Formats: sequence, structure tokens, C-alpha cells
Amino acid sequence: MKKEKIKDYKNSNYFDDLNDAYDYLKYISKTGDAKDIVYALNDVVKFIGVTKLSEVTGLNRNSLYKTLSGDTNPKFDSIIKIIRAIEAFMDDINKKDSGKVEFV
Repeated sequence: MKKEKIKDYKNSNYFDDLNDAYDYLKYISKTGDAKDIVYALNDVVKFIGVTKLSEVTGLNRNSLYKTLSGDTNPKFDSIIKIIRAIEAFMDDINKKDSGKVEFV
């Protein structure tokens, strides 16, 4: 019998758009603990793109992966940078939806 490899479940595969990802993050922040929030941030960062978030936060990609791996206690400053970057992406999306700017 041939063994089939099962893919890891990733929440980021199930977001339709950034609003879904942001709603997920808000829900986890209200119901989860610190580790859950780090995992949720990881999902949202992967949905947006690690490279994009790396550029916005000023954190290199390896630092982002390490910060959001759940294996370490991330620095509060790094978490704040990540949250602000996600909020900036949300602001850009909302402005685009209102016709004010083009989101790239």
C-alpha cells in the first residue's frame, strides 16, 4: 500500500481576502492566549506575504519566521511592528475600496 503524504493544514489557505485574515486575527486576539495570537499573526503574515511584511516592518525574513514560529518568546517591539504593518495593509485596502488610492 502506497503512503500518501498529507499536507499540513494552514489557515492562510482559507482566507478569501485580507478582510477575512484580519477578522480571524481579531477573533483570536479576543479568545486566545499569547501563543495563539503569535500563530494567528503567522497565518496572516503568510497570507499577505513574508517578503512584503519584511519590507514594511524592517525585519528581515528570517527574523519574521523566527518571531512567528511559536518556538521562541518574540520581542514585543517585533510584534508591534508586525501588527502595525498588517494595519497599514488594511488601511490601503480600505482606501482602495473607497476609490482614494491604488493598492499595490
